[in-house]
Amino acid sequence: MLLTLLQVTLHLAAPANTPAAASVFVAGSFNQWNPAAPEYQLAAETPGHYAITLPASVRGVIEFKFTLGSWDLVEADSGGADVPNRSFTVPASGVASYDGAVPRWRDGTPRPTRPASATASVSIVSDSFAIPQLGRARRVWIYLPPGYATSTRRYPVLYMHDGQNVFDARTSFAGEWGVDETLDSLHALGGGATEAIVVAVDNGGQKRFDEYSPWINVRYGGGQGDAYVDFLAQTLKPYVDRHYRTLPDRQHTGVAGSSMGGLISLYAVLKYPDVFGRAGVFSPAFWVAPEIYALARRAHPRPGTRIYIVTGGQEGDTPEVYARDHQRMVDTLVAAGFTVGHDVEGALRADGKHAEWFWRREFPTAYEWLFDQEPPAWTRGGVCYEIFVRSFYDSNGDGIGDLNGLIQKLDYVKGLGATCIWLMPIAASPSYHGYDVSDYYRVEPAYGTNDDFKHLMVEAHRRGIAVLVDMVLNHASSDHPSFQDALRDTTSPYRSWYRFSPTSLGKGPWGTEAWRKSPVRDEYYYGVFWSGMPDLNYETGAVRDEAKKVATFWLRDMDVDGFRLDAIPYLLEEGTCLQGCPGTHAFLREYAAHLRSVKADAYTVGEAWGNIDAVMPYYPDQLTSYFGFELADSLLSAIRTGSAAGLLSGFLRLQDTLPPYRWSPFLSNHDGTRSFNLLGKDVARAKLAATLLLTLPGLPFVYYGEEIGMTGDKPDPRLRTPMQWSARPGLGFTSGTAWSSAQPDSLTTTVAAQDTNPRSLLNLYRRLIHLRRSNDALAVGTLVPLTTGSGQVVAYLRRGEDGKHAVLVVANLGATAVARVAITSREGVLTAGRYGARNLLGGARGAPLIVGQDGSVRGYVPLPGRLAPRQSVVLDLTPGSR
Repeated sequence: MLLTLLQVTLHLAAPANTPAAASVFVAGSFNQWNPAAPEYQLAAETPGHYAITLPASVRGVIEFKFTLGSWDLVEADSGGADVPNRSFTVPASGVASYDGAVPRWRDGTPRPTRPASATASVSIVSDSFAIPQLGRARRVWIYLPPGYATSTRRYPVLYMHDGQNVFDARTSFAGEWGVDETLDSLHALGGGATEAIVVAVDNGGQKRFDEYSPWINVRYGGGQGDAYVDFLAQTLKPYVDRHYRTLPDRQHTGVAGSSMGGLISLYAVLKYPDVFGRAGVFSPAFWVAPEIYALARRAHPRPGTRIYIVTGGQEGDTPEVYARDHQRMVDTLVAAGFTVGHDVEGALRADGKHAEWFWRREFPTAYEWLFDQEPPAWTRGGVCYEIFVRSFYDSNGDGIGDLNGLIQKLDYVKGLGATCIWLMPIAASPSYHGYDVSDYYRVEPAYGTNDDFKHLMVEAHRRGIAVLVDMVLNHASSDHPSFQDALRDTTSPYRSWYRFSPTSLGKGPWGTEAWRKSPVRDEYYYGVFWSGMPDLNYETGAVRDEAKKVATFWLRDMDVDGFRLDAIPYLLEEGTCLQGCPGTHAFLREYAAHLRSVKADAYTVGEAWGNIDAVMPYYPDQLTSYFGFELADSLLSAIRTGSAAGLLSGFLRLQDTLPPYRWSPFLSNHDGTRSFNLLGKDVARAKLAATLLLTLPGLPFVYYGEEIGMTGDKPDPRLRTPMQWSARPGLGFTSGTAWSSAQPDSLTTTVAAQDTNPRSLLNLYRRLIHLRRSNDALAVGTLVPLTTGSGQVVAYLRRGEDGKHAVLVVANLGATAVARVAITSREGVLTAGRYGARNLLGGARGAPLIVGQDGSVRGYVPLPGRLAPRQSVVLDLTPGSR
């Protein structure tokens, strides 16, 4: 009886030219947009005024238009043009009234029949597929990826609601999502790993609200969502798995929808976590069924689960409710143990509205996040080793390191344990460093030939080592033929590849001169770093195309595994914006999509100087990873000062946001003072730095020579001196005269001197890097901070994915010993029980650890006696061991 009182009445003021005998109707989201449904005819109240009380089944956000019985006689603006849909939110209680006016009716001219827009990849499974759980039948659509019929591949499956709106504009009055066009485009780009089957189920019209909520809302209905989800899991999915080549496991099965469809999608993944491992939740109507929060709080994240929630900032009449509920759900899932960036991703788009155009726009990003392939295998517990080829090993005695020399030293890299090498620029260049490229398609002649590089790739891959090469996108060399042509000929087709001006246009992003005087005429060109590096103009389409062509060459012809991208914040300048501009982010998205189309697992790491806040705008859909400059600063600062304060905060923030392979800690690189110098040339501090770097999460990078404590300080060439292999003439680097003079300690700090010393810095690096690869907790475990009671002692766990196995790291950063370090934790860090503590770096076992029923650690003293200055201990915690 209550439901009959909770209704909305629409009042309409019609235009003066409305025929006296006209029948006025309302068509909307509640009646399949039928322009002449008899039960939705308005009643005349007074001349020119009409009204209708909608059925109690019409609830929530509604969209509608008024008609005179057909879409040829629909309401229009005063000029006769079409108008947007009207929108109204039926309140949760009481009665409601809507007042509207129509300026003019459309003139009745027949509209052209809307063409079907579904691509050839879409077909109808059945116009009347039985839903036994509801005693109804429904049309079911299916999208099969191009090439499905001629391949033997199996595919992930995404189940979607509101099938009328998923593929075909002809069946969707308010617009379609264009899912088929999106997935066809990904296929055209070569995105094999992102292809999927999509199954879409039409909604039930006036039953839609009931079927898309498992809970009854007194005002709006519901209560049939359980039966609908049971249909998806128990009837439709088994049918699809029998009749199509699917990957039926949970990690390859998803469900997605919008509004009420978003609500039921999240419910499906929470109710059937063993069936659905992916959920796309668009503009979810959580406000209709607040019971969903209690269910989410009780959820337990399964490995591989991914939930993507996207909400607009202009949803319906109450956008603040949608935004609030969006954040509340993300927070609820995080409290239940889901990790942002790994298990759940939340996106709040300021311009988003409760409409198909918004969901169509957001679908590609959500889809790629949900069904993105697994990261390259080498990243799991991997470490990358940065190499300056010129300084690594000279095979021919000319004093310059080369590719054949690097090939000869690959076994050293493998023995170190690195799964990846990053090569500083190897393309042809007039400079020793190579960051001003004169030919992007040719290896620097001093290093060898293109065939030598291909041989390097074969040998590296044979040893399980991935190869990333430095890609310089921001600028070319002033010797590059395109720049020389543009410089000398103002009509050159390459003129627009660079930025020229008759006058200097001001300072660069660091407040220094960036406009360089032309040597051939009275004009200037932009070169943010120096005159020998003119910036490329990425507003020019040909430049963007050339950058992609170069990438294709290195990925396909030279078989590299990815790139380190130099100086990415400066790719595009827009007005007064000189770094990190919107155009830069847009191009990086475009560039990354191209790389994936050429090599689906291509890995990219970007150089974007600054703290974490400065780097976050480059996520989630541009490059794979970025260097953690803030992490390097915090690590080295903690060791220099002897204070643990703030050491873990950056790591914890990134862990809460991104999977570990997508951020890259390091200690030093080719641009800054070597870490051994920064640590006062103290071996104990260097060992501490190595232990922290290689036991904390992320994908760490190690600069060549760092593992033996090589020194180096500005100017730049002194940061990049030859590798110190031995104390022989030429340092074991060359049989000739090295291109650069050696460091003062080059005869004592060598690989040969440390190779057989088990206590050396080199052998500590080897042990830690191999442990990181072989121990799952160190490879991919969650970082859990612990409390030690001492400001100079840091302690943390790396907890394995099973929640039982863990590695405990305790490090005394200070210059004084600390007695009986006692460790405590919050609740729930480990499964209750007794754990053995094996010393992973040799030495005495740790004391057994007893974890209480609440999962906390209380007053655990891992080692008796004192923790020596700058000493660390790494203990493998195994349940049940002694």
